Amino acid sequence: MTKNNKQEKKKTKEKTRKYTSVDGISDRQLNIGLWFIENRKKIKQGLIIFLIVFTASTLSYSTYHLTDYFLYGQKHDQKIMQEMSQSSVDSEFIRQVMSPDNLFFSFTDAFYVDGRYDFLTKIKNPNPRYRAFFTYCFEEVDRQLACGESFILPGQDKYVLELNEEISGGVGAVNFVIKDISWRRIDAHMIDDWESYKKERFRFQVSDVDFNIANNNYYLEFAVANNSSFNFYEVPLQIILLGSQGEIGANQYTVRNLKSEEKTRLSITWPTGTQRANQILIIPDVNILDEDNYMPY
Repeated sequence: MTKNNKQEKKKTKEKTRKYTSVDGISDRQLNIGLWFIENRKKIKQGLIIFLIVFTASTLSYSTYHLTDYFLYGQKHDQKIMQEMSQSSVDSEFIRQVMSPDNLFFSFTDAFYVDGRYDFLTKIKNPNPRYRAFFTYCFEEVDRQLACGESFILPGQDKYVLELNEEISGGVGAVNFVIKDISWRRIDAHMIDDWESYKKERFRFQVSDVDFNIANNNYYLEFAVANNSSFNFYEVPLQIILLGSQGEIGANQYTVRNLKSEEKTRLSITWPTGTQRANQILIIPDVNILDEDNYMPY
């Protein structure tokens, strides 16, 4: 190449570097596009070879493991299943361990008041994470006297009452019998700490109790306040009269629409029929796990 040709080529390259397309495409982009067009066939062939190798290796891997399973793995799985079926697991023992403990019963009484009978018993749920719904009857040996249904919360002690029952022929020794019971475990995802959950909702305060007898009737006045942050449609109250020897009478009353931070005063009368009470227990019996009993804000 002559000296003049070299100089001419050098000038052409310098002009090319300074060239700017009116469409905004640079010289570098043109070179890349040109290289792609020139090597398109090689790129296509390389991609096809890669896919063939990948497919072949995958097929070989799958064929190897499938063959291995049919030759050895299937027999091994059958042996494991046979050993499991012959395992001497004590399912009855596991069921007993996982099942809730039975309710405790402390006593059962019957009170004759003004020609009718009141029945009372006290029960305890020893299970810290199980609640129960149950049907029951107060019975003599040969007949049912009064029946009903109730609930008990985890770890709760409570009275079960059947009041103002007219029984012909009188009443002898009375037993409390649970006819059917349904246990439900508290979901730890919903209620992690049951004691805290209960304390937040079961904040009822009874005060200003005034108890008198006049004209052959009991007159009981008291106030009940809802100190929780929740509104309740119903707050059942169990009223237990205690004498020197224990329970001597019972009554119940339901406060309706008791809202948060609300206090109401109540007055209740019923025939005496028993000796003078030394102490009055007024016990809220609210199912705080029943969402239907909560009033919306």
